[in-house]
Amino acid sequence: MNNPKNNKFNANTKTKGFFPFPKYLFKTENHPVRQSTLKCSSSVEAALSVQETQMIDGMTASLQCNEREAIRIALYEATKRASEAYEGYFECARWDTQKRGHTARSRKGKWSLPKIEQEEASLAAKQLKLSDKEFLRVAIIWLARGIKNESIIRLSKSPRIPKDEVAMQWSRDNRGNPISEAVKILKDARDDAKALSDYIFEKKQDEGFREYESNRSKPSDLKQIEEEELIEEIAANESWEKSFLEDNPDASDMEFLIRCKMREYQCDYEDAKMFVEGEMEDMEQLAKLTSKERLDFLKQRDLYESPRARAEKERKLALQMKHKADEDAWRAELDAREKTWVGYVNARRLDKQMINRPDPFPHLPNPLPEDYPMPDDWNQEHLG
Repeated sequence: MNNPKNNKFNANTKTKGFFPFPKYLFKTENHPVRQSTLKCSSSVEAALSVQETQMIDGMTASLQCNEREAIRIALYEATKRASEAYEGYFECARWDTQKRGHTARSRKGKWSLPKIEQEEASLAAKQLKLSDKEFLRVAIIWLARGIKNESIIRLSKSPRIPKDEVAMQWSRDNRGNPISEAVKILKDARDDAKALSDYIFEKKQDEGFREYESNRSKPSDLKQIEEEELIEEIAANESWEKSFLEDNPDASDMEFLIRCKMREYQCDYEDAKMFVEGEMEDMEQLAKLTSKERLDFLKQRDLYESPRARAEKERKLALQMKHKADEDAWRAELDAREKTWVGYVNARRLDKQMINRPDPFPHLPNPLPEDYPMPDDWNQEHLG
């Protein structure tokens, strides 16, 4: 079965600007079911859930026909591709399924169809070891889902109408009409979601740029020290977490998070608990907000830092000051050292090694001993 796309928006069409939500329509006038003149003397029936009933409504709209014809088309197509339909959706269609949206089948559907179509569907069901009712549900779910996730874009003598063509026809039909409230709400929701996504992206981009600018001015030795410290910090955290969980196998997630905060901020239990509860409350509030409310919340939060954010910023600032002090001490130590030609060679070799370049002094030993005699033609300005 093709991988489902489940695209909520018209992301890759020319008309996405004014028709943001895809509509899947098929030209089914020439489908064998709709061309058939056979008498509908048999019937099929099955118990359905509310969601499965909604699938029939959506499928009927996409096939641009009445409900009975839509059910017949679903059975016709599923009979021809029975294995594909079975593999994808049998678990949803079985009588004892626990799949969400397919339980509580309190509605009954019954449709008439020609005897030959009913017999072909029964034969396919028998081959798959399904009941006729289960196969009917498989056909409905498979076709409805396939249309929506675009794994089905063509039926027998019934191609899908291109999305842009559907959008242009909708535009012609609704030219001059005021925009409906439902469409306005959907478009506003789309715009709000995009604004939120853009804001989060810009913040991350800005933070990344500032970090890049900060790192670019640092000497390579200092960068290496910071990287080693970060690796050591991560390893220490992982070791501590492992030890804590081994020593406290019954600790709750809340208790574990509190202990992590105590270690991170070097604070007491009550302060750490306040931090964790506050973060969890923020997350719960964010989950309930709309995209527009979430954007306003993030902007407001960026203007007024919380005590936790200030504590984290102070911790990072203290770490940066420590690195700055280490850098100053490192530079002072370098300035105090005696400048030699051996030091210059080693420094140049290190620079080239860091960027994966060839040795600039291949004629000299590597490593170069401190007491190695300086070549007679050595430039006296090249000391380090």
